[in-house]
Amino acid sequence: MASNKLSVTTMFIIGIAAALAAVIFILVLVPKNDYNYNGYVIQKGTCPGSTVLCWFAEFNVRGQPYVMTFYYHPSQVDNITVVPDTLKVTQLATVANSTLYITVPNNVPGKVGVAAIEITRVLGKRYNLVNLNVKTAVYGTGPDQISCGNASGNTVVMSFEQGTIDAVFVRSTNCIVVSATDAERAVAVADAYAYRLIGVIYTPQQNSTASSPSTAQLPIPINYIPPNSTNS
Repeated sequence: MASNKLSVTTMFIIGIAAALAAVIFILVLVPKNDYNYNGYVIQKGTCPGSTVLCWFAEFNVRGQPYVMTFYYHPSQVDNITVVPDTLKVTQLATVANSTLYITVPNNVPGKVGVAAIEITRVLGKRYNLVNLNVKTAVYGTGPDQISCGNASGNTVVMSFEQGTIDAVFVRSTNCIVVSATDAERAVAVADAYAYRLIGVIYTPQQNSTASSPSTAQLPIPINYIPPNSTNS
């Protein structure tokens, strides 16, 4: 009788162990394709026309569904600094004859071009989201080149640059800098900015101290108030 009880108990333990092993196998080895982030479902799949893995965020604009492609999941880029003032570029849409120039240095790696194209699509008319008049140019002061010196009341310059940190910040009035430590990180920074533009990653819209790094890292952006200081 005791041996029968032992046998049943042993079988029960083996059954529990097998069930746990199956759960661990599903959680660890079987890839999950749908990921929830801030209430958005972010799907994993293959980038169109390639074998590279991408993330797809579905959102709705004025009743029209769109799917936007990203190279990084939001959780991989939500720690990248995006100064809130840089998101005000969307206000240009209400300014007559407004233009956004997205500029890159001459002879940049292809990945930087990919990052620039991604931002062009978000801020341009691809998704009916911001609908700015977006143009691309080589950054500089020579013929047919655009620099921060060209920025004005109805013209914003967004400059892709290699820097010591990954961030999006304001250099001067209507001049936004997309800074990345290398070409691969340029794509990550572009994703971080795009996710914030469509609201997947939330950025507080108070003054730009909300997510500005220290002045030791970045030039002081517009309306920047150093931490722990008070207005005079």
